[in-house]
Amino acid sequence: IVLSIDPTIKAVEGYKLDVNDASIVIKGATAAGLFYGVQTLRQMLPSEHSHSDEVIVRGISIEDYPRFKYRGMHLDVSRHFYSVDYIKRFIDGLAHYKFNSFHWHLTDDQGWRIEIKKYPELTSKGAFRKFNGHDRNCLEQAKTDTIMYIQPELIKVVEGDTIYGGFYTQEDVKEIIRYAGQRNIQVIPEIDMPGHFSAAIQNYPYLSCAGKAGWQSVFSAPLCAGNERTYKFVEDVLSEVVDLFPAEYVHIGADEVQKDTWEKCKKCQGMIKKQGLHNEHDLQSYFVTRMEKFLNSKGKKVIGWDEILEGGMSNTATMMFWRGWMPDAPKQAVEQHNDVIMTPTSHCYYDYAYSSISTQRAYEWKIIPDNIKKEDEKYIIGGQANIWTEYIPNEVKADYMHLPRMIGMSEALWTSLEKKSWERFEIKLNQHYELLDEAGRFYHMEGYRNNSDRIVFTEAFTLNLPSLSANFSYKITSPDGKELIRPTTNFEPIEFTESGVISIQTFSKNGYKGPIQNIHIIKEQPWEAQKSSTSKLNCKVFLNQKFKTVEEVLEVQIGSGDLTMDTIAIPETAKGKNEFGLLYTGMIEVPQTGIYEFSSKCDDAGRLVINGQDIVNNLNGQWNITKTGQIALEKGAHPFTFIMFQGTGGSSIDLAYRLENSEYQPFSALIKKE
Repeated sequence: IVLSIDPTIKAVEGYKLDVNDASIVIKGATAAGLFYGVQTLRQMLPSEHSHSDEVIVRGISIEDYPRFKYRGMHLDVSRHFYSVDYIKRFIDGLAHYKFNSFHWHLTDDQGWRIEIKKYPELTSKGAFRKFNGHDRNCLEQAKTDTIMYIQPELIKVVEGDTIYGGFYTQEDVKEIIRYAGQRNIQVIPEIDMPGHFSAAIQNYPYLSCAGKAGWQSVFSAPLCAGNERTYKFVEDVLSEVVDLFPAEYVHIGADEVQKDTWEKCKKCQGMIKKQGLHNEHDLQSYFVTRMEKFLNSKGKKVIGWDEILEGGMSNTATMMFWRGWMPDAPKQAVEQHNDVIMTPTSHCYYDYAYSSISTQRAYEWKIIPDNIKKEDEKYIIGGQANIWTEYIPNEVKADYMHLPRMIGMSEALWTSLEKKSWERFEIKLNQHYELLDEAGRFYHMEGYRNNSDRIVFTEAFTLNLPSLSANFSYKITSPDGKELIRPTTNFEPIEFTESGVISIQTFSKNGYKGPIQNIHIIKEQPWEAQKSSTSKLNCKVFLNQKFKTVEEVLEVQIGSGDLTMDTIAIPETAKGKNEFGLLYTGMIEVPQTGIYEFSSKCDDAGRLVINGQDIVNNLNGQWNITKTGQIALEKGAHPFTFIMFQGTGGSSIDLAYRLENSEYQPFSALIKKE
């Protein structure tokens, strides 16, 4: 095995890997590129479970480099504290999948986790709390869910009070930074301000406008932005943070600030007048800009959540976009030539359930929004996934919530769009599950996935399942409730002759369970065609209305207009709108009798109904995921309805059909035009 630096490789983090009969040669443009080449080689090695005396690496030639320069994962340790050992294991995972940034959310209302020597009560008191509502919820869930326990070693009794928490000493922080640096990962601290500061205010009450910590109408009481003692305090804190962290960035949060608190504060209003500001939004901008100038003087760049746009943002700040319902924020930032890191709720919040953000959704994320001009794309420097931990009380649950989604995200950030294939990636996941087993990591098993809402047959249905590795097995429950256990290798097809629901679940040898996937099989004869086959395609448009379900679209009585359309697509009147609903009605003319399969991919949610039967449901939480459904139709005309709504992010409709196993054709080709 030969490792060498090759300055002719143009990409800073690029590498070349060549495996032949004689040698394995890895060349990197830099030490970082060399490191990533080694990670690729590690992923090519067989599992330890292979029990082979011989290690075989396939011959290959790779030239590789990342799509984005910022590839990050975030972990919130304020809501729940995680050990130094766990942080190191978390970093190991980031390194193996070629992330280069660890965003460490160290402070928030719920706990202050980093030692600041000038203000010792930040950790001696601010790092511990009595159980709050989220903690009690976790304790209640733990009665029935074994991975919802609160870590007992973090609970102690002080003067009769049960308190919970922990913190990192400055020596702990140095050790974690050293460990990450060896793995080519920068550690970016987040000290959230001026909001989310209760853990400090409760011990240093002069920091707030009212002289105390507390919860306001929506968020916690923020720092007093009109008090010079506040600025002295946060600059003291940031000075110690800067001395610890070598990364180029410091994240100061600046999100979810209860600004109406400042409206009632004489000092804040005095600062607004003194600085010639217009309102509290300008006051937040003043606070953020002042903190940025201070950090710049220490040789650091500042990152803030997308609220830093409010009141204006300096041209040197980096914005982290998270509010998926504010789709114009990245566009506004890049047009000002600010760097943007994408981390929207729609794809990147790993505290959300897998039913909302699946591994496939993480993998298929495009990252650059459609409304960004080509010349401004360079300001989208990358993306990251966030793990907020209100309901992630321990390290086992933390593993489960980000594995394997993190692996999908790693390819989204590294691989160019044209080279990505979910089908290929899904096959590779089996190997990565085995690697996670070897590393002792707990994870969510994707298992067998069925995207078909209904499968139709006239005589019999044959179940064929894809082969898995010998480390996994299926459990199959037939429609009559009988359990059929089948090995993953040499799977024999099973034939069913009656309607019902087949349940399939995948298990690993470690006992991990994949989600239960249900296949609805329906025995039916072709639906009779309608005698009248004359109809126009009508579209009712409901603009500027927020929908949560397609049923809500059906309940709306008055729309923004009825349109006669030629195809099912986003009407011109709705393009560019953030919230709307569409209700299409019309007739399709099928060319011959048979079983038709319909495919739907839409954003955000949609439902296709034919002859009064639900055929495909792309429900909310399954944005832009292809779903299919079948129905047996007689040659001729059949009525259909298609309902969809748009919430946030992109909007699109893609409907298709096929007869039996032929190639898919556009759905609109079936629509009767008159």
